Amino acid sequence: MTTLKFSCTIVKEELRMKKTTRTSPLFTLFSRKKQTKKKGFSLIELLVVVGIIGLLLIIGFQQFGLQMAKGRDARRKADLDKIKKIYEDYAGDYNQYPPFGTLDNCGDSTGTALEKYLNEIPCDPADGSPYVYAPYPDFGDTSGGYRVYSKLELDEDPDIATLGCDQGIGCGIPVTLISTGAEEYNYGVSEGVPVYYTGDGGGEVPTEGICCPLGNTSCNQTTLVGGACPGSPPYAPYPDLAACIANSPCTN
Repeated sequence: MTTLKFSCTIVKEELRMKKTTRTSPLFTLFSRKKQTKKKGFSLIELLVVVGIIGLLLIIGFQQFGLQMAKGRDARRKADLDKIKKIYEDYAGDYNQYPPFGTLDNCGDSTGTALEKYLNEIPCDPADGSPYVYAPYPDFGDTSGGYRVYSKLELDEDPDIATLGCDQGIGCGIPVTLISTGAEEYNYGVSEGVPVYYTGDGGGEVPTEGICCPLGNTSCNQTTLVGGACPGSPPYAPYPDLAACIANSPCTN
């Protein structure tokens, strides 16, 4: 009986010691540290999370850049459609299309053949460069038609293949128009001729042509400025004297 009481006393004392230990400040501190360690992330877990975030950012930036390029290409197409409409209005007034070099002063229209048709000649939305204008049948005669070219950023645009400008050389613009990077011009609009440059027309920009100079009543050979007759606005030279007399203020 004494032994049993002694054993019970020992058990009670052990339980009391355990209870005291668990409620002591030191025990509580170590317990909290263990719990804190269990709640944290390992280095590998952090690296995986950072990698996933980085991948998502890369994909996001790529998609953003793609959408921006699509927007700029849509703007280019809208600009060329606008130019085409204005050229037709000009041809209805003057029986010919604007002179070579008309689009060079993009961002403004003051002093150009298009001054009365729009306030600003459109520029490429990426770098502000002018669109390329190629009169037909040549740079000095704009009575037959024209081509206007642009550079689309997305090569997979189906309109490039439709126009025949997907052969690696763009739309075939001659070096007389673009000395470098002609193969980058892969989209355009035209009238009277196909957009793809087939080798017709072109040549050197003329320095002399038949014009009806301001204040004159006679058509005569005149020094051209950028392939155009000097005037306000400038205009394309006439193919011959008869055309000049028939379509200008000059009477002989």
